[in-house]
Amino acid sequence: MSSLVFMGEELCRDQEWIEASSDWIKLGFHLRDVMGQYPRWMRPYIHWLMPSCWKLRKMLKRIRAALEPHLQRREDAKAAALKQGKILKYNDCIEWFGQEYEEGYDVAVSQMTLSLVANHTTSDLTLQTMLDLAIRPELLAPLREEIIRVLGEHGLRKTSLYKLKLMDSVLKESQRLKPVMIATFRRLATQDVRLSDGFLIKKDTRIVFENTHMWDEKYYENPLDYDAWRWVKMREDPSSEHLGHLVSTSANHMGFSHGQHSCPGRFFAANEIKIALCHLLLKYEWKLLDDSPELKPLIVGMGILPDPRARLLVRRRTPEIDLESLEAEGFDREIIVTELIDT
Repeated sequence: MSSLVFMGEELCRDQEWIEASSDWIKLGFHLRDVMGQYPRWMRPYIHWLMPSCWKLRKMLKRIRAALEPHLQRREDAKAAALKQGKILKYNDCIEWFGQEYEEGYDVAVSQMTLSLVANHTTSDLTLQTMLDLAIRPELLAPLREEIIRVLGEHGLRKTSLYKLKLMDSVLKESQRLKPVMIATFRRLATQDVRLSDGFLIKKDTRIVFENTHMWDEKYYENPLDYDAWRWVKMREDPSSEHLGHLVSTSANHMGFSHGQHSCPGRFFAANEIKIALCHLLLKYEWKLLDDSPELKPLIVGMGILPDPRARLLVRRRTPEIDLESLEAEGFDREIIVTELIDT
């Protein structure tokens, strides 16, 4: 889904691209942890001696080869349109980045950077939400009812996704109890900062803020309980309505970090995950294996992963509404792509 916006409908379905980019991302994340073990000054040199880095560069060549024919067809189509006095533009990141770069635009590196920061975080929240729903199957019916009511009346549009209030609340609660990182808000002090209790943060000190306060009773009632309606109720209170959305950030909920440098892609990610859940909830049923252990997130370094022991049984179901027909009748693909990223 991300690739549709990042590179357009044709390329996002190219199997060679999908395989090459997926392999690169997996190895890239592994090497991030490996390179982090070396002093910063050594990293520009040590990677030339590591076979895994050789492999990563070889993968990038494969990615460039997968991109080349698609990029050439774009240029040919633009040239043909120009001869007819028309300007052909594509509504995706390849086009947008090209408009912003003055020189040195590397399509392959730009696309892999986008995929690296977007894919794992989106899939992490989607998977954790599916696990939370498998633990609490009583939530499946009201979620499906909300989807049927909202999309049946308004179609599949950005404004419809905003009206999926229970789904939004479920996602935000899953993120509160299992954020992707145990600490976020990484910052470098540009000057000495003295806190109200007298503690001094010296200039050039690197700091992070832990996310464990999202499980503290100082900030939430029954903080360790999964309350699917917690954020629905907050949105119904005029004094806290602005804090109850998945995309809202605050000092008390830093799933997307907070402040000036909070996640800029959270609006796109929220819409994307909601569309995915609409398809999953209407088209599939899932449950945990009968002998599943009690699931607990796994903390690895600063990351928090869904429990790798989780196993789901999945089967198809007959959807109450046909999402594909909604798409065919209710929206133009170019419009929905624009709405997804227009925040």
